[in-house]
Amino acid sequence: MSTNKTGVAALIATADRGPSIVMTIESIKRLQGQLDELVIVDQSSNDDTYMALMPYLQDPFISYMRVSSKGKGKALNLALAQMDSEIVILTDDDTEVCDNWITAYTKRFTKDENTVLIYGDVLAADFDPTEGFIPVYECGQDRVITSLWERRNTRGIGANCAIRRSPVMALGGFDPEMGPGGDFRACIDYDLTVRCIVAGHTVQETPESAVIHYGFRTHKQGARLMRNAFHGIAAMHTKLIRAGHYNDIPCMIHEFACYAAAPLFQNLMKGKLQGLQAIKGFASGITAALRHDFDATTAMFQPNLATSGNIIPMPAFGVASNPSFATAQNPVLTVVDGGLQDGMATATNETATFAVSSNQPTNVDVEESVQLAA
Repeated sequence: MSTNKTGVAALIATADRGPSIVMTIESIKRLQGQLDELVIVDQSSNDDTYMALMPYLQDPFISYMRVSSKGKGKALNLALAQMDSEIVILTDDDTEVCDNWITAYTKRFTKDENTVLIYGDVLAADFDPTEGFIPVYECGQDRVITSLWERRNTRGIGANCAIRRSPVMALGGFDPEMGPGGDFRACIDYDLTVRCIVAGHTVQETPESAVIHYGFRTHKQGARLMRNAFHGIAAMHTKLIRAGHYNDIPCMIHEFACYAAAPLFQNLMKGKLQGLQAIKGFASGITAALRHDFDATTAMFQPNLATSGNIIPMPAFGVASNPSFATAQNPVLTVVDGGLQDGMATATNETATFAVSSNQPTNVDVEESVQLAA
């Protein structure tokens, strides 16, 4: 990573985003005078994102890494372990950052050394509400949060947040099984918030920092998103209580009553059966969290080794390789018929079959095997 200058960096975790991530990068580059670097950690199953980023890879401001893990938490932790900057500002790969994105955070971190996590506004881009929605969060006002009970009605989301890297990594970083791609699907930001609070750190919110979110979801996708969200929320509360933080019990009850049960009841009063996904997600999250191994000291789930991975060396993927195998340079890839030449898969006859061990991590998007035309 770059030599530490201002101690502030931006970080994006992406997967199969393709050219649309360019919008996010360009908006951040407008503010690069306020940053050491922009780090992009990529979990894509193909080369589309890499190809879109090729024009930026010679830019000294941008650091890019490809990882073989699955799950946003694992990717973020791999990137953070390689970074030098102490303040890291995170956004998603479908946002456009606003002019005040960085300064609102750095001002607050400078003022309060015990603050390790800050959330900002996530505003919606233009969309048709009859077709779906965009996840958003507006802080409304500045808040300083020091207890789990204070956190109960604040909903900051990871599409716009900033961390103080060293204390967050001392807590174990992001839970590897929370969030997209993890066993618990969602709640990666909420989970980090509560772990920071129980460790005695301060969390803040501010409407001064903002991003525009373009992550449109259809109403059908919204039902799955709702179930996943409450699955993750319930799992987070369950493991926290299992770890001995019993003061979280009222927070868990409040979460269920106000955000899962109450909307269902209100809809039933109107003659509508809507909101069952939240109830189902909450129940499944509790059940799954009770069965999953966790570390009571860190209040983190044990990582699923089948989806863990490492940083992939740059020569192991890219335009020199067939796109289907751009991410397949992995020690667990077995060549059944063919060979490896300079680290790249190469066929020795008309068609080569590459079999992948079903119980080992790999980024090849297959079930049993794939065919590579020579």
